[in-house]
Amino acid sequence: PLLLIGPPGCGKSMLLERLAQALRLRYRHYNASLVNFDEVFGFPVPNAERTGIVHLRASESIWDAQCVFIDELSRCRPEMANRFFSMIHERRIGGQALPELRFRWSAMNPPPKPDGDEDHACLGAMPLDAALADRFAWVVPMPAVGDLDAPTRLQLLRATRSTAVQAADVTELVAQTRAIANASSDRDVADAWASALVGPLRDAGWPLTCRRMAMLASNAVWVGAAAQVLH
Repeated sequence: PLLLIGPPGCGKSMLLERLAQALRLRYRHYNASLVNFDEVFGFPVPNAERTGIVHLRASESIWDAQCVFIDELSRCRPEMANRFFSMIHERRIGGQALPELRFRWSAMNPPPKPDGDEDHACLGAMPLDAALADRFAWVVPMPAVGDLDAPTRLQLLRATRSTAVQAADVTELVAQTRAIANASSDRDVADAWASALVGPLRDAGWPLTCRRMAMLASNAVWVGAAAQVLH
């Protein structure tokens, strides 16, 4: 699970949509501030035997998706946020497995900070519930255009004028990274590193959950594998 955090207009949605295209995924995009339960999961009705519930599935429902992008997560209504919990981390909805779902991506604007520093913050955005935030293995800040150097800004302008998605190398990079990570001999080192972080982070006011500790150990292996592939 991946969460992008950045100001409006920095390209979060475009990046994830193009990545889904490049990976040739069946893709669903939901705006968390507007979406209703039945749009995502279908409308619940009794089954023919009246012994359980089935969902009437619309074309935009989640059940056959390989990739889901939940936009504006920090503006999500609490009752919808609660429904996203198990989908993001466990790939389940209402106790039912989502066997096709591989990627769970979200994006949000940075909420105002308690100290009043409003740099790139959006007043309508709210801090995520701690339990929901802890479901994301990767939390990645996205730069504003003013944070980019001149060559990168020019590259971005040229890319936005193109509708072509360079897909061939993306799938190969992912396959190579997966192969290296699955064969990695660094897992014991990564486990020891993640375990050693528990005390210092707790003392600094950033206590780890068991889930986050396990995520960090796994992430370390994958970052190492990606670094090898990207030289």
